[in-house]
Amino acid sequence: MRTLGLFLASIFALTCAAGQVATRDAITLDDLVKGLANPDFAEVPELTEVIQRRGIDFDLGKQLGAILSAAARGKRDPEQIATLITACLNACQDCRARFLAPMTTDELRALLKSGFTPEAILREVQARGVNDLENSDAAANMWRAAGANDELVKLLVPDDKIPAVPIVGYTPLVLKHAEEYDPNAPKGWLKVTAGVPATSQSVFIFQHNALFVDAKGEGATDVVAYFNKPAPRNTPAERIDFNFGLEGGRPVADEKRGGLLGPRKGKPVVAPVVIEASYLVAQDGGRNAFRIALTNKEMSPQQYSFYLRWQVLTTPKVAAPAPKR
Repeated sequence: MRTLGLFLASIFALTCAAGQVATRDAITLDDLVKGLANPDFAEVPELTEVIQRRGIDFDLGKQLGAILSAAARGKRDPEQIATLITACLNACQDCRARFLAPMTTDELRALLKSGFTPEAILREVQARGVNDLENSDAAANMWRAAGANDELVKLLVPDDKIPAVPIVGYTPLVLKHAEEYDPNAPKGWLKVTAGVPATSQSVFIFQHNALFVDAKGEGATDVVAYFNKPAPRNTPAERIDFNFGLEGGRPVADEKRGGLLGPRKGKPVVAPVVIEASYLVAQDGGRNAFRIALTNKEMSPQQYSFYLRWQVLTTPKVAAPAPKR
C-alpha cells in the first residue's frame, strides 16, 4: 500500500472510536502539495475525503496556484482536482468570509462592467449587500448610468428611504410608518391629528415620505401623523383618484383636485368649509404632493383628525363633460 494510503487508512480508523468521531488538525498546504505532486502517496479522491473530514488551514484564494502546479507535476486527473478544489473551497473559512462579505461600491461598478447578466448581479447583491450606499435621487440616477437596471436600482436605493427634500416656507413634521406600512400597497393613506389655533388655517404638504406644515403664523400643534406608503411620484393628475375628510362626523369641505390644468373646485358639500385638498403636480418632473388646508373658524383652538386616501389608476380618468347651457 502506498505511504500516504497507509497514513490515510490510519486516520480513518481513528475517526471512529467507541462510536465517537475523533477531532484532528486541519490539513496543511505542505501536506496537500506533497500528496498531489507525488502519485505514490495517494489517490486524489482519498485526499479529497481527508479535506472533507479535517478541513484546511490555509486560504485557498492565495494558494490555488500552488495546488494546481502540484497537481500538474503529479499528472493528476483534472476532474478529480476540480472536486478536490471544491472541497477546499467549502472548507476554507477565510474564503467563505470573503465571499459573503458585503461588496464595495467599486466592486459593484466592476461587476456592472463585467458582462455578467443583470440577474446574476442582482442575486449577488441580494446575498452580499453593498457597503457605503447613498440614499438619494442622485445616487439612483448614478447607478442607472453605471448600467444597473430598475430592479437593481430599487434594491440599492429604495425609493421610500430617500430623504424628502425640504420645502421652502414649510416646517417638517414627524411622520410615522403605520403597522401595515408597505411601499407596494395598491392604495395609500395618510392620517393626521392636529390642533389648529382659533380662527386660523394650517396648510399641510404630504410629499414622498414626509409631511410639512406652513411655517407662517401660529401653525398646527400636537401633530400626530401616520402613513402606509409614500405619496405618488411622477404621476399625472388624471391617473390619481383620492378622497379626504374629517374623522368623527365633522363637516367636509369643498373638494379641489389639482393637476396639469390647475385646481378644479367641486360643488360645496357642507358649510362652513373646514378642510380642502389638492393634488399638486411637480412642474420639473420631480415628486408630486398633496396639499391639505385645515381651517378653524371657531373663536377657540380646535383639534381635528383628518384622513387622505388615494390610489393610482391603471387608465386615466375621463374628464366630465361640460354642462349644457
